[in-house]
Amino acid sequence: MKKQILLISGMDFSGKSTAVEEIAKLSPNRVITQSKLISSTENNTAWQKRQLIKSYFESHGLQKPLGYESLIFKALEYDIKQFNDPDAPDSYIIQDTLFLLKRYAKNIQKDGSSEVLEKYRELIALLPEMDSVYLTTTPIERVRRFNTRMSAKLKITDTDKLLLENPESFFKLDEIYQEQVLLRFPKTRIIDTTNTTPSESANSILNDMMFANR
Repeated sequence: MKKQILLISGMDFSGKSTAVEEIAKLSPNRVITQSKLISSTENNTAWQKRQLIKSYFESHGLQKPLGYESLIFKALEYDIKQFNDPDAPDSYIIQDTLFLLKRYAKNIQKDGSSEVLEKYRELIALLPEMDSVYLTTTPIERVRRFNTRMSAKLKITDTDKLLLENPESFFKLDEIYQEQVLLRFPKTRIIDTTNTTPSESANSILNDMMFANR
């Protein structure tokens, strides 16, 4: 058995993390669930350094330093290389988001430099093949889920806040993000989670994807 990946993408409040958790429950001891990177962060020193720098500069209200994007590239290059290690153990992986694809979408929206965008495209081309779904829901349902998260006093990220502070920007990013996922993985299935329970969404993903039959 080789490594097999089911990528679950989508903007905030689309139901990604909940779906990942439900799939893991439905397939106990059969899958590995991961977020952001397709390999472990344990030995990815560039990723760890990037996290520390990000936390420090954000906590002090500072702009990220020059060379920050280069550090991200190093972390992503290591991630892909480590994943493709032929000696790495085989496994089923449920992937909650790929930082590479979402970061690229954000750079497109912000009119990033041609050099930066080209580097992201080079890295995206190196990603392994994987089954892919993109989750979505209505604006009203996203706001409802946002309020539920707020009431539960769960962590609210900057992208979460964007939904209410600048919905036009939020949904434009969603459009770009979905487009880039589909460009890399053309067989991506779009799933609307508006009127489904987490369990129903998880079962729909497993039943309809090739992953379920492997």
